[in-house]
Amino acid sequence: MLVVENKSTFDSAWRALRAASNPGYAAVIFGGGDAAAALLYDLHQLPATLGVVPASFDYAGDVDIAGIEAAAAFADAATSAGLTAAMADCLWDAVARADPTGDDITATPGRSGQAKETARRLGLPSSVTARLTEGIRVPQERIDRVALADTTWVASSRQVGGSSSVSWRSVPSRTGALSSARQ
Repeated sequence: MLVVENKSTFDSAWRALRAASNPGYAAVIFGGGDAAAALLYDLHQLPATLGVVPASFDYAGDVDIAGIEAAAAFADAATSAGLTAAMADCLWDAVARADPTGDDITATPGRSGQAKETARRLGLPSSVTARLTEGIRVPQERIDRVALADTTWVASSRQVGGSSSVSWRSVPSRTGALSSARQ
């Protein structure tokens, strides 16, 4: 399952993955940035409500201090709740390589240093740490629908059971998930 920070990225990612012959993720969940940790109850309910047992929740966010803090909060809360959390490295890398929008206005020496250390702890790509060192911000929205349609940003290790036939359906829930019949 892919958890993304921003609503427009959620919309673009689910459309891209829905159209892909081998999407790599069974669902895309709108995480809401620093609110993502509040989704834990809903994530625990997925097997009962959808019949899907997630192997992992891969998180991706903005490449800025707040995005790193939200990623860490989600990963720590999910792990504490007994869920498997990981970082969607390929998507983080794609965002980090996109054009920045400007300075990260929250960047102070203390917060920047902590964010870089947190990015390393989370195992994020070096491109993310490099952007944090530059003190600039790259929001997820820099990876638009056209870029996400080329699903090479999906890590090959996340391919759904090696199958190219995944049936998607909309699921009305407050998590905004789209699921398939299997993970």
